[in-house]
Amino acid sequence: MDTLLIEFGLVLVAGALAGMAVRALKLPPILGYIFAGIFLSFVIVNQDVHTILGFFSHLGVAFLLFMLGLELNVREIHEVGPVALTTGIGQVIVTSLIGFGVAKFFGFGFIEAVYIAVALTFSSTIIIVKLLGEKGDLNSLYGRIAVGMLIVQDLIAVIALIVLNFLGASVGSSSELVKTLGVVLIMGILLILIAFIVGKILSNVLM
Repeated sequence: MDTLLIEFGLVLVAGALAGMAVRALKLPPILGYIFAGIFLSFVIVNQDVHTILGFFSHLGVAFLLFMLGLELNVREIHEVGPVALTTGIGQVIVTSLIGFGVAKFFGFGFIEAVYIAVALTFSSTIIIVKLLGEKGDLNSLYGRIAVGMLIVQDLIAVIALIVLNFLGASVGSSSELVKTLGVVLIMGILLILIAFIVGKILSNVLM
């Protein structure tokens, strides 16, 4: 137990110090957290610490996205929707084709090349949105376009992962794949509707 507390405390202290160090260099604190995590991954050997950090990391990401969601102006993002949609899809297609070609050039199989192409295509939504939020550019023109592109990428990523899961497992028919994609689409639409309705209700109650 003592070792667990010491290692957990070491993680918190290292993260705080790294964040302050990069902030002093006028860099985003998240870079310090990433470097601290990479360094501590070689130091922390207690599996319980990894489990605890995994739980808190998921919790932290959820809260971070929630707070950033409160700052987003959905109406303004909707205004740049066509640009974000066109740019997002175009970027995914071009990058995935290049990644697939490079992977095949180095001798990877079809499925492996597709996985590599998909991995190279998508950006880290949480990091980019966090950086935009820290700079106060979340609702700027380029910020709205960037967030719109990230949303498009995330939607494509969900579909791509489902398709890759079926291709990699080599099980299930095409009808099952279509059914799974349909369920995901319906669930996504329902989630958006619920969020919109709840938001309207809370807005009326609070105001």
